Amino acid sequence: MKKLVSIGDLKQIIEIQELVTEVDNQGFQSEKWTTVLKTRCKVEFDKSYKLNKEVATAEGITTFTARIFTFRYPPKIELSVTRHRILFKGSYYQFQVLNNIEEENRFVMVWANLICQ
Repeated sequence: MKKLVSIGDLKQIIEIQELVTEVDNQGFQSEKWTTVLKTRCKVEFDKSYKLNKEVATAEGITTFTARIFTFRYPPKIELSVTRHRILFKGSYYQFQVLNNIEEENRFVMVWANLICQ
């Protein structure tokens, strides 16, 4: 069997959060981020620079640097680029690219940008 990821590289702890819509007792909807998974992962910078970019704003130039998060495939969660984000060391990262490595449902790579807070 081919080795996809070394388990020893999964050193950092992250939380995968999902955007959930809740309805209160008056019938009003609100959205809330809920942690659906805490796991260990490998974190690295995107060395290909495909998702790194600079954007001109009124305040100046904002730089987006992608990080790559590699972790075990979560069997009970169907990950989505639009409904999930990553919490890593107190910062939130927005999914940009989601890759089920070799479609084996063993490991996932997520390219994500830091969300400005």
